[in-house]
Amino acid sequence: MRAFSATGAILAVISTSPAASQVSNQARRVVMLAPVATAWPGIRQGLASRGFVEGRNLQADVRVGSPEQLPTMARDLVASKSDVIIAVSSALGAAKAATDMIPIVGVGPDPVEQGFARTQARPGGNVTGVAIFAAQLDGKWLELLAEGMPGQRLGVLLSPVAQSASQSRRAVEETALRLGQDPVLIDAGGSEDYPAAFARLRVSGVKGLVITANAWFFRDRELLGSLAREAGIVTMCEWGDMALSACAMGYGPVRSDFYDRVADQVARVLQGQHPQDMPVEQPTKVELIINLKSVRAAGASISSSLLARADEVIE
Repeated sequence: MRAFSATGAILAVISTSPAASQVSNQARRVVMLAPVATAWPGIRQGLASRGFVEGRNLQADVRVGSPEQLPTMARDLVASKSDVIIAVSSALGAAKAATDMIPIVGVGPDPVEQGFARTQARPGGNVTGVAIFAAQLDGKWLELLAEGMPGQRLGVLLSPVAQSASQSRRAVEETALRLGQDPVLIDAGGSEDYPAAFARLRVSGVKGLVITANAWFFRDRELLGSLAREAGIVTMCEWGDMALSACAMGYGPVRSDFYDRVADQVARVLQGQHPQDMPVEQPTKVELIINLKSVRAAGASISSSLLARADEVIE
């Protein structure tokens, strides 16, 4: 398994998980606020392995909403007197705006970059989390795609409503300048924008596309993958396992490990630790998976150098 830190330095904070025998049978209330609910099964499994079992000593409330709905949902969750809030992606800003008291574990965004924590090592407030540093990875995905498809026109699909939209665009532009690339940058705020976006990509001669990290792009991954296949475009996506179905390639944290780290932080809060003293973590395991069947179906090929770096190649 290869390891990569988007910021150049990995903050590895691996704490001992609380044993099930140390967990009280008193029911604790955990709520999750998210644009999509895909993170909850993995987090729930991680909590169960630490002795917090839904329906026994854990009450869970998962709320999913659009960017416009998240602030109201956050206020409702705060009023419900939760023990901890799990805030996924753009929900972190809504949760923080709703409370300075209830512990918040962020999933995805860097709370320091968002202004919700003082430092990664000592957050100092009610927010900690596991940060992906997605904006930096957006640049890394373009770099990998350029290596895998030399000489081909590339594109980048961006979400203007993402919390890290400006950082993602800046990271992509800086990487493109360094690589001497001139990618086609396309904004898509929702599924209604996808057909026009891919029509423009096709007209522009794009053969390889980075689909940037965004909860809604992940939710719509099968639709985006279908449109890409119709257009003969090879896609690079945010999670390695997305190459198993929706995308041609995927590079990012190992999701099972990532969600387990989130569960560990939540469990530590439920055990009495405060986010102000819990360092913000980031993934230490990443994977690159390439689906050659999808690449060939698009009439393309991948360089031998990138294939040699892959953790898994699907023939």
